[in-house]
Amino acid sequence: MTSVAVCIACHNRKDRTLACLGRLLASTTAPEITLRVHVLDDASSDGSAEAIRQAFPDVLVHAGDGTLFWAGGMRVAYGAALREKHDFYLWLNDDVELFPDALQRALDTYTRLKGSHGGEHIVVGAMRAPDSLRTTYSGYRRASPIFTWKFQMVEPNLNEATECATVNGNFLLIPSAVADVAGNIPEAFTHTLGDFDFGLRARKAGVRSWVMPGYAGVCEANTTGRSNFKAPGLRFRERLAKMEHPLGHPLRPSLAYARNFGLWAPAVVLAPYVGLLRATFSRRR
Repeated sequence: MTSVAVCIACHNRKDRTLACLGRLLASTTAPEITLRVHVLDDASSDGSAEAIRQAFPDVLVHAGDGTLFWAGGMRVAYGAALREKHDFYLWLNDDVELFPDALQRALDTYTRLKGSHGGEHIVVGAMRAPDSLRTTYSGYRRASPIFTWKFQMVEPNLNEATECATVNGNFLLIPSAVADVAGNIPEAFTHTLGDFDFGLRARKAGVRSWVMPGYAGVCEANTTGRSNFKAPGLRFRERLAKMEHPLGHPLRPSLAYARNFGLWAPAVVLAPYVGLLRATFSRRR
């Protein structure tokens, strides 16, 4: 038997979370695949935790205090799964409309990569928009050989896996050997950059990342609810406060993420502040 631990973080999206779990547990997989699902509910006020327990009693629901956000929530769910020692771990966002064969295709992609290239690999499943074939989440390749912190999204190939430099965590298959090397999401990450950092750290450890063929599901690009420090009409202090919010671009995760880029680390840390200053002074003209 092959065990796959699925890790999900949720907060106040009960209907979407339940729909995601329903699709996941109805996935088409080989008989020897077993699923163990860990959900971190970050103090939802809409009854998500109880609804999950009632609808899916085999799902393990962990409780957050409302301050974990995505990276913190995934750190708890993934950490609990890691302690159980599974063959694979799947990071999955609760707003993903998963295709029935996505998990099996990801596992098959890993098997083919292992056979053809040796070594270890992580597999990301690209997402498309609900109303089109526009890719919303995927792996990323470097956009410049010089400015190594700049990335561009990889479009999935329909027939073969496409190598990438780092990954989105909406649908990410991690084999146990990679989990042992890369570990969990570091404490420095609260919401964003934890998945990008994971992919880059795995790459430094000799692990290759790939976008599996086709799409793994449907997921709209999540731009709502972000703390927009470049919005018009804000004072400098207001912009700075929004940037330091977990849904903005806070300093501590930036510092941790910047360690992946060596001499370019200062540029990675300072880039958001340059954007903040430009937004501030452009509105004063």
